[in-house]
Amino acid sequence: MILFLEEIGTTANSTASHLFVDNKPFCFVIEDGHRDQKIAGETRIPAGKYQIVPRREGKFYEQYKRQHGHNFVPHLLNVPNFGLILIHIGNTIKDTRGCLLANRFVGLGTDGNYLGSDSTSIYKLLYSLMAKALARNEEIWIEIQRREIVNENENFG
Repeated sequence: MILFLEEIGTTANSTASHLFVDNKPFCFVIEDGHRDQKIAGETRIPAGKYQIVPRREGKFYEQYKRQHGHNFVPHLLNVPNFGLILIHIGNTIKDTRGCLLANRFVGLGTDGNYLGSDSTSIYKLLYSLMAKALARNEEIWIEIQRREIVNENENFG
């Protein structure tokens, strides 16, 4: 299974992206904002290609196992300068510390950061697709594409 995450917008503290599953549009993702230097819990992960494996320990695993009957949470491996990056439920950057938050819809909130909605149902659907792929012994990979950072002070006129 191949996931592709294409950034569609960024604010100082948040990023919105479009997630494709096997080349089909699937949902949106909210992440922390871009930082030239990493700030723990406030920085999105870098562009790249990462394998996703099942994680069967930790807070999110225990919570999702209890609430939804899930057998794992999706864990991105080998993200440079980051420890534990998951895909999980959440609607705002307050719900993440570098992880990817699956959402059915996304827009700008009153605080100027991206805000999502209907995260639980779309996450559960994504989880079911991943679980089926893993049952078929497929590897799951995600490729993350970032926009070039443009200097907002440049004169384009």
